[in-house]
Amino acid sequence: MRSRHMRPVLVLSLLVLSSALAAGEEVWFVGVASWPGANGTRWRSEAVLYNATGAPQEVRLELRARGFGTTTASQTLSLAAGEVRRLPDLYSALGAAAGTGLLRVEGPVMAWVRTFNQGEQGTFGQDVPAARIADTVPSEEERLFPASASATLQAGFRSNLLLLNLGGQPATFTVRGCGASASVEAAGGAYEQMNNLAGWLGCPDGPFVAEIESTGPWYGYVSTVDAVTGDPTTVRGLPAPVTGQPGNHAPVVASFTASPVELVKGSDVELRGGFSDPDGDPVSWTLRIDPGSTAKAEIVGPTSGTGALVSKVHTRDAGLLLVQVTATDGRGGVATAVTGAVVRCHC
Repeated sequence: MRSRHMRPVLVLSLLVLSSALAAGEEVWFVGVASWPGANGTRWRSEAVLYNATGAPQEVRLELRARGFGTTTASQTLSLAAGEVRRLPDLYSALGAAAGTGLLRVEGPVMAWVRTFNQGEQGTFGQDVPAARIADTVPSEEERLFPASASATLQAGFRSNLLLLNLGGQPATFTVRGCGASASVEAAGGAYEQMNNLAGWLGCPDGPFVAEIESTGPWYGYVSTVDAVTGDPTTVRGLPAPVTGQPGNHAPVVASFTASPVELVKGSDVELRGGFSDPDGDPVSWTLRIDPGSTAKAEIVGPTSGTGALVSKVHTRDAGLLLVQVTATDGRGGVATAVTGAVVRCHC
């Protein structure tokens, strides 16, 4: 058993893993760090990059400090075909000041990021998947997270909450749980973290469900920490069910994709989607540009329909394009999903 004296002061996301990225695709790692822990220990992040293609590739790494939507440190790396590059101290490699933050990775490579601390028996941490455009939660849509409250921070389990505003404008997150409600502001493109979520809300000792929504597109997760060992566990949210009539089941968005994932402004993005319904009801859909998009664009194909979705978006300015689909079954059941693309200027 690890010593109680090695318990960290700060617990974040701790082993983050990404599959291969297409050219121009972005992925976000929420909760990288270079930050003091207890008894002279230190939370730190390492990154491993792998070029699985048969040609040299470039990958861009951008770090944003907690609470900031702009890049605070960055570097573009060139990887030879088949090269594996390890950055044992991410903050040092990027020349960044100590702190906690968000890492954005862009390029056709595979990327792994691990944030960890050193205990008597070795390192400890948690597995957190990277966030992609497809993981975006639409504005005003709720996610539910199981969380824990402890009467003392020296024993039991406590939950931390990490939130990322994927939109280009400031957003307000509303968090409800154990009969309480609170809100927090996040700048466009920034992440915020509430350590000891239960204490922040004023919840009594024990488990509870946190209900979270935002005025902009977002992503988030809960980290529940064992106070004795310091070991954290990642908990991802689930959509709040909207089933409508009694006995009805909500429709399912089986697929919703945008192609290409990177393009120059003035070009078009093709949208395709598929739907199903557990009760066999016909599924209708509607499209909209998410208000949190930073790219200017308009839908020039169908904005609504029944059955398979085929549509088109014309881009007018650079930024992150986010498109939301809402599927309904005619009996009150609702499901939503988000897709998008990175729009470049090349001007």
